[in-house]
Amino acid sequence: MRRRGRASKPDANQAALVKYARRLGISVLIVAELPSGALDLVVGAFGRDGRVEVKDGAKPPSARKLTEAEQVTFSAWKGARPMIWLDEDDALEWWRYCVDNPLERDRGEA
Repeated sequence: MRRRGRASKPDANQAALVKYARRLGISVLIVAELPSGALDLVVGAFGRDGRVEVKDGAKPPSARKLTEAEQVTFSAWKGARPMIWLDEDDALEWWRYCVDNPLERDRGEA
């Protein structure tokens, strides 16, 4: 699943959402610029991982629609359904879910 054309510009709220998520203790990898990454972030907390598309919640719904590449990723992804984060509340909601439903994980040395 490759992005078509040039790389897209991050949503205006992406940097603030990444900073907030990291303050919560969520690991955040920004993958928006990778050729195969049609979504913006890979996040992890309490043994759980997720893929996130950031949309600017301050914009009207018509301006927050998924692009064609994002739609392909959402429908083709065989793992957990990707999430859409519009604001800090979405990041906090996912973090709370992870706190309440932690997964055991091997923390072996790399």
